[in-house]
Amino acid sequence: MTIKTRKKRSIVDISIKFIILINISIIIYLIYKSEIYFKGLNRTNYIPYYFISSTLFLVLLIIYKLSKKFKTYFLIIFFSVLTPIYIFEIILNLGLLKNIGNEKRIKLYYKNEKKIYDERSKKEVFIEAFKKDNSSSIPLSKIVFKIENKKFFSLAGIANSKTIFCNENGYYSEYLSDKYGFNNPDREWNEEEINMLLLGDSFVHGACVNYPHDIGSVLRKISQQSVLNLGFRGNGPLMNYATLKEYFPEKVKKILWFYYEGNDLTDLNVNKKNKVLQNYLLNDDYKQNLKNYQAEIDDATRNKILTALNTRNYINYKYILTLYNIRMLIKKNISNVDNENLNDFFEILKKAKKFADVSNSEFYLVYLPTYKRYIGDFNNENYEKIIKFSKKNKIFLIDIHKDVFFEKESPKNLFPFGMGGHYNIEGYNLTASYIFNKIN
Repeated sequence: MTIKTRKKRSIVDISIKFIILINISIIIYLIYKSEIYFKGLNRTNYIPYYFISSTLFLVLLIIYKLSKKFKTYFLIIFFSVLTPIYIFEIILNLGLLKNIGNEKRIKLYYKNEKKIYDERSKKEVFIEAFKKDNSSSIPLSKIVFKIENKKFFSLAGIANSKTIFCNENGYYSEYLSDKYGFNNPDREWNEEEINMLLLGDSFVHGACVNYPHDIGSVLRKISQQSVLNLGFRGNGPLMNYATLKEYFPEKVKKILWFYYEGNDLTDLNVNKKNKVLQNYLLNDDYKQNLKNYQAEIDDATRNKILTALNTRNYINYKYILTLYNIRMLIKKNISNVDNENLNDFFEILKKAKKFADVSNSEFYLVYLPTYKRYIGDFNNENYEKIIKFSKKNKIFLIDIHKDVFFEKESPKNLFPFGMGGHYNIEGYNLTASYIFNKIN
């Protein structure tokens, strides 16, 4: 064996050993996260990663015993597969694909509205707004802040702020937030009794339409009664429940809990890993008393926004190493969510229903459909289970899919340009109008 051959073989062997070492490190990290950090509460979520890592470990051990030629071929294939995956993750991390697929929206917007589609990024829009008014903001929740070494977890945005939201209809929607950072006229908090209290994610929050076309504003207009919208982007069932506990006024006639079939269970899967949010499940009396810390929430949120603005070409190396964006993309496109998350959702609903009963409030579950349902095969398994659960537990279900969207000749037309995303003005209006008729 020549020196050159031995050297080549040594490099190949070292490479295989290095991959084995990385693989072992990943397995140890998975065990730490699953069994120590989360105390086994989310073990089922780590099973696929255990399987992949363990399988790769066994394959590597077998390959290490094979010939140099075979090991070389393996390394070539391994890095040929791995390299484009990480390149794609970097592209997602930098947001370079965000505007792809907007050509149709741009043409339709000009055709229908005779206006130019706003192709600016949210960052560009916000910077322009911030220059005019430095109290401007964007809706960020899930902000962790500390007071005397105690961790808090925010559930809304910056108070009394012009808030730049999102663009799916050709323009960036915006609203003036109330004193707790929600999308309401501030006067709603002064009402002796709230007629309707809304809980949900971005669909309830008002994405991506302006006043008076969001669900809360439509309900407020047609009912001529008080409507308090506590919906916020990114909320899952656990965050909805936490919001209910934190911001519930003294008297509420009706609580409307909105369930979005597109990602609510996925969001729950993420939210229940948060140690602060876990407390709401474990202790019925737990509260962060966030109403008392709005100034701290404002400061923490504003600092996060400004940090992001001042960081150019930011790459989240942790996200890249863990292929975060690719994993989220896969999860987003998987409609079937494990039974554990569905059962957790049912337990949260029971807690919310109990909270409503104790508060002498009527409780309604509003089922919101996703665009995917109307463009191909859709797994109705969870849909049927939720309907069955509602009947069994005497929860009044308002089915927006069956009674509103499905009744339309083309449900896709209730989404921006018929292309998906949140609902358009007509979609929100029909949803709110039907809800009002059902609860009255």
